[in-house]
Amino acid sequence: MANQYVLGVDFGTTGTKSVVYDLKGNEIGQDYFNTTTTYPRPGWYSQDPADIVEKSFLSAKGAIAAAGVKAEEIIGVSFTHICTSFVPVDKDGNFLYNILLWCDMRGADQFPYIRDCWDKAGIDEVADYAMTGFPLGTLPTLSKVLWFRKNFPELWEKTDKIVGMHAMLCKAFTGENYFDDKPGIAYSKIADATKFEYNPEWAKMYDLDVGLYCDRVDTGTLCGHIPKDVAEKTGLKEGTPVYAGAGDQRCACTGLGVTRDGMMSLCVGTAGVAHAYCSRPVRHKGGKIQILGHCCPGIWQIEANSSSAASSVEWFKEHFCQLEDANAKLMGTSVFNALTELASKSPVGSKGLLYTAWMAGADCPRFNYDARATFTGLTFAHGKSDMIRSVMEGVAMEIKSMIIGIEETIEQDVNQIRVTGGGAKSDFWNQIMADVFNKQMETIKCAEATSLGAAMCAAVGQGVYKDLQEAAANMVQVDKRFDPIPGNVEIYAELFDLYNRFFAATTPDFFPGLNKFQQERV
Repeated sequence: MANQYVLGVDFGTTGTKSVVYDLKGNEIGQDYFNTTTTYPRPGWYSQDPADIVEKSFLSAKGAIAAAGVKAEEIIGVSFTHICTSFVPVDKDGNFLYNILLWCDMRGADQFPYIRDCWDKAGIDEVADYAMTGFPLGTLPTLSKVLWFRKNFPELWEKTDKIVGMHAMLCKAFTGENYFDDKPGIAYSKIADATKFEYNPEWAKMYDLDVGLYCDRVDTGTLCGHIPKDVAEKTGLKEGTPVYAGAGDQRCACTGLGVTRDGMMSLCVGTAGVAHAYCSRPVRHKGGKIQILGHCCPGIWQIEANSSSAASSVEWFKEHFCQLEDANAKLMGTSVFNALTELASKSPVGSKGLLYTAWMAGADCPRFNYDARATFTGLTFAHGKSDMIRSVMEGVAMEIKSMIIGIEETIEQDVNQIRVTGGGAKSDFWNQIMADVFNKQMETIKCAEATSLGAAMCAAVGQGVYKDLQEAAANMVQVDKRFDPIPGNVEIYAELFDLYNRFFAATTPDFFPGLNKFQQERV
């Protein structure tokens, strides 16, 4: 049999990356291009869609060249991408505006309108969550779409489609239809998160027509083929099949091999994002956990996130570790390895020093944006090593809150966690997390779980594997395993109780007052 490969194209917040994989999940070659985010006003985040398309083509071409494979040996292409982002297009496919990114907050001024629509329809936030599986916030595209309609009525009149990032890439690579991914349909907040279908009545509440939205398809669905002009731009062979992928965290979950109940993926990057596999439709009783689709058709993925994960360590490095950073640069080594070594000199529990990981407020499941990060319990006995370790432990404790929320939602314990992201590169931090969570943690050999998940979708679409479970068994390779250490688990359980008590004590009065001071005086 001739050599066969699949290509995963990954559009992330800071750049586009394409990776060629063999059918055992080994990376053969990749290429990456930075993309530019513009910030027209505070809280506004945009990107140029034409630039994203061009960089995606270039990264595909570069990955194929780096892999040294023949174009005809690539048997399928699929995509993964940032979520809750969209670009409006006219009937001729022209972009009418820049991409409104997932982190864009300009739609917050539409919350009163959304709640007014609920009142007129006779529903409340609980009923909306029961249908959509998503709490009200700026993350779903709904508020951003409504903001665009209100502020650019002349462009809205020309809008033929609200195009998600999967649909944008699909159209660019095939020249055919706009196909968005079905697992991410809940991000629209006008869909039934149990059936993975748009709800026309929910859209009608906001005077929206579901016809404006792109068709949604399951992962592995054939979306089209590479035409001649795209073949020239990407290095792919004309006629190469293109299959549906999914959003970044859906593909990362799949690329980590999370394909059964009881498993969860955890990305410890700038943010901390957890996703659990669930084979039945569920809702969080308090409406605080997000319900999405998994890459496996007909399966749910339960999402929770924290805004301050590895970014907390990065912040500490930038402000308090200039010497360590300079030495690492001089020696050509990683400053994070140096910080980890320093943190390891502190005992479990950092001598009772607690870091609360709320640099950008407390996210899921606390949802308190007055909360602020703190070091609590500082004494003359504490040093830099204790502070670094406490940051790692505090991030883990905030993630534990997310895991508890997920377990309450799925009504079962998570017994195995696969971890990825920058934080996963530290064995020391992985062991801390295993001890804080009291869960088994695993890493995988592939450093690019997100693009691997997309490549797995292509392999299933092409018929190499019958489903993503079989693809995971063949393409996902476990690297290291971290089991909880009983003595450490006991210490962290006591600290986690204090962590929660600190939040409860400061939430009613202190944090709102501090946030008010920051808003008015800083």
